[in-house]
Amino acid sequence: MTEPVNINTATFLQLKSLKGIGEAKANAILRAREEKGTLTEDNIFDITEISSTLWASLLKDNLITFKAVKPSGEDLASTVALLRDKISSIEKDRSDMVVSFQLQADQLR
Repeated sequence: MTEPVNINTATFLQLKSLKGIGEAKANAILRAREEKGTLTEDNIFDITEISSTLWASLLKDNLITFKAVKPSGEDLASTVALLRDKISSIEKDRSDMVVSFQLQADQLR
């Protein structure tokens, strides 16, 4: 038996691999995930592009799961550190460009 697909983390291709889910329905799930955040057994029925019959079948056959995704504190800390490094690099590049432009302007005078 295959592992159920986690609706909250599945890629487009993983969603398309589900029985009855094509491109349009996979995109509808991805859009709903962006709008609602975590999808649940209750709010999936709000995705009008997918019939309640299809959802019921996917649930009954244990083909989908709804594990919520919460980033760990460690993941967040490393992301913040990475973003700070990028900001620092951009600020340095900006400063270097300002100096370069000033030198070019001085040469034109």
